[in-house]
Amino acid sequence: QRVAVRQRDIGLHAHGSETRAADVRQQTVGGLLDQVEHLLEALLAAEGSVAHDPEPAWRAFVEHVVESLDVGPGTSIWDVGCGAGAFLYPLWENGYVVGGVDDRTDRIAAARAAMPQGHFMVGQPSGVDPAEPWDVVIASRGFAAGADLDQARGLLARMVAKATHAVAV
Repeated sequence: QRVAVRQRDIGLHAHGSETRAADVRQQTVGGLLDQVEHLLEALLAAEGSVAHDPEPAWRAFVEHVVESLDVGPGTSIWDVGCGAGAFLYPLWENGYVVGGVDDRTDRIAAARAAMPQGHFMVGQPSGVDPAEPWDVVIASRGFAAGADLDQARGLLARMVAKATHAVAV
């Protein structure tokens, strides 16, 4: 198995206040998912990423991560803490099998609406089930939700046990 580590700095910067971000998230789930040309932006906004022209930078970032893992269409990718699926959406568009878990029902609802063939569930990222293997297991949002180092180690161990090809954080 290969392990890829990425930095969180991908060139996206939030604009406006927390109120603005909350407004965008509310509008996103309420209506932008119906507009396919803005779907990735809607998913990013649902996750709290309000940025200036985020789509090209985000797609380039996702492509870079996938290239570093040496995988292609048809590969199954499970995202621990997937949010609304913004990392997975460009992959789903290109024939990857995608799925993930997040503890927020609204974000999973957005992921399911955007990627109906995806395998998404509401739950704690720390509850990753290693008995159901996937080719690649990623934590696209990092371990920010982890309370301490021992929890992060436990989650990483479960990710490695679930992955048949690679793990990325």
